[in-house]
Parts: sequence; C-alpha cells; structure tokens
Amino acid sequence: LSLFDKDITSYIQSQVRQVPFSATGLDPSVLSTGQDGTTVYTVTQPINTPGGKLQGYEINFQRPFTFLPGFWKHFGGVANLTHVESKIQYVVASTATSVTYREANLVGLSPDAWNLTLYYEDGPFSARVSEAYRSSYISIVLPGSGADFQGKNETHNIDMQVTYKLNKHFTAVFEGLNLTDQYDDRNDQYNTTQGNTGQNLLLDYSHPGRQFFLGVRYKY
Repeated sequence: LSLFDKDITSYIQSQVRQVPFSATGLDPSVLSTGQDGTTVYTVTQPINTPGGKLQGYEINFQRPFTFLPGFWKHFGGVANLTHVESKIQYVVASTATSVTYREANLVGLSPDAWNLTLYYEDGPFSARVSEAYRSSYISIVLPGSGADFQGKNETHNIDMQVTYKLNKHFTAVFEGLNLTDQYDDRNDQYNTTQGNTGQNLLLDYSHPGRQFFLGVRYKY
C-alpha cells in the first residue's frame, strides 16, 4: 500500500496564440513578400502555470498459488489499484492584461485505474490473461478549435498470451490483444472546470478491433 501527496509548484504546458509578427521578436527580414509586422501568425510556446496538488493511493498484490493442491499450485495472480485526485491550474486564454485558468486533472493521468492478471507457469508452458481498466483522462491542453482540452474516454481491455518453450533457443508464442473489442474514443472538451466536464464533442471514434499474433522467439 502506497500513499502519496505531491505539490506541483509549476506545470509547463504549450500555449497556442494568434499574435502579430511584430510581437514575436523575430527579424522582419524573414517575412514573405506582402507581409509586415501586423501580419498575424499562430505561435506555439511553452509557458509556466501555477501547477497544483496531486494525492492518492496505490494498492499492489502479488501471490503465487503454491498453497493449492495439484496443478492449481502452478497458478498465480497479480492485482493493482490506483486512485489519484489532482487539481492542476491550466492557462486556457491570455491577453496582455489578463489570464484565464481552468482547473482539471493532470494531463495523461486517469483518476482511477486497475489491473488484474491470472497466470499459469509449469515447466516449458506458461499462460496469462490480463484485465485492465482506465478511467477517462486529458491528453492535450489547448488542442485547437477553441477547445480547452482533448481527452480519451475510459477503456476496459482484456489481453492474453500463451508461450511454450520448444528448446533453449526457440519459444512459440500466441497472443491476443483487445479481446473486449474496445473502440478508440476521443473528444474535445469546452468550458471544462474541476468537477464539471463542460461540453464534450466527439473528435474520433475508431475501431482497431481484436488482434491475434502467432510467432516464434529466438534467443541466443
């Protein structure tokens, strides 16, 4: 069991702004014909934000089932659970005199995630099946189109792998990914604040499908 409490004093994010060329500080000689200092350009730059707090807990458990009789003793399990609460201040708009912030979760961090794995190990044969859940999370700050954030909706995946060691050099492998046939579901988020998802508009909804692989590994 792990408990954590972190204070992120500054988070570096990218900000996209429309500014006249004269505000970039660049040499006007690089301008194309017909452009001058008033020509508006899209400028992307890293900026420092006030950051915020991050706290939560993580639980990990791993146990081979050697206490069971017969072939059951070759099984084992691994489980983990993570819960994180984060409140980061992001800059979503700025002018020469004011800055607008939005409070949201840390980029790339799901508030809740858990994994379960059941495995079997007996001589040259091994197999495992894993189940993973991840709640929705923010992937990009200010992705464009006026959105505050771009995010990915929750996922729930089951994967499996079976291997058989043919000899000291070759191992046969069969692997199945995304057995739950999850879709890749992403969205743009507008007027988002902590505890309020605002308005989410569909950005991408693709179907990668289930994947199966059969192969041989060679070790020398």
